[in-house]
Amino acid sequence: MSLYDESTTEIYCGLCSKILNPPFTNMKIYSAEYSPCLPVCQSCSKHLEKVSEVIETHNLKWAELSRKGRIWMSTSGVEKYMNENQGNIETYINIEISEDDDEVIKKDVMMGRTDPDIFEWEYHELLKRIIKKTYREDICRVLRAYCARNRNIGYCQGMSYVCMWLLVFMDHNSAFWTLSYLVEKWLLPDFYIGAKHGNSLNGFYIESSTVAGFLNKLIPSIPKCPYPAEQFSDFFSLQLLIQLFVNTVDLESCIFLWDKLMEESSVPLICGVVSLVSISDQEIRADQHPLNILKQLPERRIKNELSKEYERLKMEITKKRVEELRHQAREMRARQWKYCEKLSMKRLQKVSNLNEEEINQIAKIFEDFLQEGVRKSNRYTIKLPKAEQESFDKSNYESGIRREDFVKIISDISPHLLTSAGLIFDRFDEDKSGLLDFRELTICISIMMKGDFEDKLKICFDAYDADKSGFLQPNEMNELIESIIKPYRDIGSESTMLGALNIEDIREKLNKICEASGDILCFRDFLLAVKADPALYSCFMSHFKTDEDGIRTLSKQKTNDDRIGKSYCKNCRIF
Repeated sequence: MSLYDESTTEIYCGLCSKILNPPFTNMKIYSAEYSPCLPVCQSCSKHLEKVSEVIETHNLKWAELSRKGRIWMSTSGVEKYMNENQGNIETYINIEISEDDDEVIKKDVMMGRTDPDIFEWEYHELLKRIIKKTYREDICRVLRAYCARNRNIGYCQGMSYVCMWLLVFMDHNSAFWTLSYLVEKWLLPDFYIGAKHGNSLNGFYIESSTVAGFLNKLIPSIPKCPYPAEQFSDFFSLQLLIQLFVNTVDLESCIFLWDKLMEESSVPLICGVVSLVSISDQEIRADQHPLNILKQLPERRIKNELSKEYERLKMEITKKRVEELRHQAREMRARQWKYCEKLSMKRLQKVSNLNEEEINQIAKIFEDFLQEGVRKSNRYTIKLPKAEQESFDKSNYESGIRREDFVKIISDISPHLLTSAGLIFDRFDEDKSGLLDFRELTICISIMMKGDFEDKLKICFDAYDADKSGFLQPNEMNELIESIIKPYRDIGSESTMLGALNIEDIREKLNKICEASGDILCFRDFLLAVKADPALYSCFMSHFKTDEDGIRTLSKQKTNDDRIGKSYCKNCRIF
């Protein structure tokens, strides 16, 4: 629309397109070096003044640490986290990242998908005033450094918006460590995990289910709206959660919610979304689609209303209740991998190296361990009629196998890795539930039995990267060395570990690799060094050796164990 219509002599606001005349008293002229000369209405003029106030109050300059940035780093624990970890963004910036991550970052940032013109006008106005010519490169720099640090998660769409927001308030290094802290310490462990793991955005769906639980309890209009709470939450929460409120609410409201996030960890994510639903009660009662309600939020100036509603609801949305609902949602998501068999089979074949028969063998082992867990936990439960007992047993299954069960599996398929079994368990327990669900177990066994050398070495590297820094340091390398030589020491073959190569040779070679990297060894350098040394390569190949029939053997062994000496009383679960 033209700002000046010659046929009617009407003038329109350059921001909201509202007619400004007659009279001209409700019009102001907005002019600045970073924006064109525009006629704007008084309402938009106030919003422009608010953007100016935000910039001046927090002393915002692109990719520089502001007053607000310092406060966030101090109150959230990022500053302490940064000081406890070795290295900075420069440590990671030259490390090669995966081709998939690199390609998506280029599309999302270098192709303009995170440019100021993409954002709602307040964010757009803010960015236009402070950004530099290196805007895209700055965002890529932080994202690539994070992908190098945490290759298991890598890049997920939505991170670019969060990264932009951090660079508004912080320098590159502070933004990098804040992003690391958010993803590694603050959000659910699998919040940003993508489709390459076969469980895309699992953490988001857990949070969305948690939001739905509170909506049913706290928002009276939700049970009456046309959409079930789970469906409403999935539609409404996706952008809010993945972008951590950036560009989904007005500028002041976003800063308010980030203040809460930095003060109180991840619970404000839930409380913030529920508060936004609560102040949209009128639209919900009018049966508006949740996406339409979400779309209107940036145009509304809701900071005062939001802060009041947030304070009211946080008395109900406590950390304990949030954790309980998250646990229920996590259990439900984990069980879906076992009981949605057709869908699960296709996904697991896609993300693993296993065929349908092999996945079914793992499913049998998985089910046996779950049933064994039920028998142990219900030894003194009076047996119910068959149909009710099956329902009772199923409801009492845990959603995955325990650490001790995983150790039994490892001892059967790869005895040399037994000393590392606990660490490998932690590596594949993506949601940190203390259990491996069916998907996590299947992917683990797939890599161990059919993965290539690089995949297996990556498991080993990750297992001993205790601080999850993306590097092995001398103490971590020493633990890795001990895990490799222990099986040979236990059987008394230290001097003939690999023919003429003995334990001290292995130790010396691996220590030299660590020293050559300045005692901060990244995976890429580790992989290249091991593959370049035939003796080390042979050593690790021997360490990763698996029993091709291990799964079949374990499955038969479990079946035989169930048959021998285990008869049940007809009236109870006691052996």
